[in-house]
Amino acid sequence: MTSGKFHWLAQRITAVLLLPLTIWFLYYFKKIIDYDLNQISNFFNSYANLLILLSSLLLMIYHGKLGMNTIIEDYISEKDLRKKILFANEYLSYILMFTSIVSIILLYF
Repeated sequence: MTSGKFHWLAQRITAVLLLPLTIWFLYYFKKIIDYDLNQISNFFNSYANLLILLSSLLLMIYHGKLGMNTIIEDYISEKDLRKKILFANEYLSYILMFTSIVSIILLYF
């Protein structure tokens, strides 16, 4: 599969996967607002909740990276600048993913 086809397909797949995850996120975010610290701790002690939250965060970051790549490739015409911005987008996305994983692990333990 070529890079363009993979990019297009990955963007669509992440969008579809994010639909139920976003509904889950919004539903529980609304409930968590009224929780005290003990209830929040109990919520995040659930392995399922942490896994769903981590999946949501990683998919959101990856989907955002794909979208930003499309914008950068379409609207930045200077090749050197485009290459630098694409690298920065990639690098920052991985930093966000790593930070999300570490944060979720720290919440669980």
